[in-house]
Amino acid sequence: MRSSVEAEIQRLIKLGNSRSMAEILAYRTSPGVHGTDTRAFADAGNLERQLGKHAQRVCEAAQKHGYTPNPNDMYNPTFARFEGDPQAFASQGEGLGHFLKLAEDRGTGCMGSVNMKARERDPSKVKKKKLANDLVAKHMEAKFQKNPDLRFTADRKELAHQISEEHGNIRG
Repeated sequence: MRSSVEAEIQRLIKLGNSRSMAEILAYRTSPGVHGTDTRAFADAGNLERQLGKHAQRVCEAAQKHGYTPNPNDMYNPTFARFEGDPQAFASQGEGLGHFLKLAEDRGTGCMGSVNMKARERDPSKVKKKKLANDLVAKHMEAKFQKNPDLRFTADRKELAHQISEEHGNIRG
């Protein structure tokens, strides 16, 4: 099994993926936070090894967001909200604790040598967003197509409110 996974990793690297991305794809799982800082940073190698041909592009993106990566940083794309996300970089001084803190702050979990369960979302902290007017209009038109009489008989404000409740995340 191990040799077939390693062969798949090598195939994915030849297709242009970084070692980290090839491992994610070959194992079909996101990496957790593994073992000791020393071991993790030694295994990861420098950013060039971690990101392959994508290293320069990712580092330039990080610089645009105010972070200048050190070549010895570890970049964990699992934690990146966008390419070059400064939060997805950990220095050797921060160690793996950086990723654990990030997972805790975000309420996400990770599995590996260090395991942390994702915490339950607090419904009171979910941002309430009204359904966009163009989506309300789209759903309203669909209702009119199903029942043409609604176009002339329905209170449009009430219908818009019903559509928002049905399809948006604002309830009540």
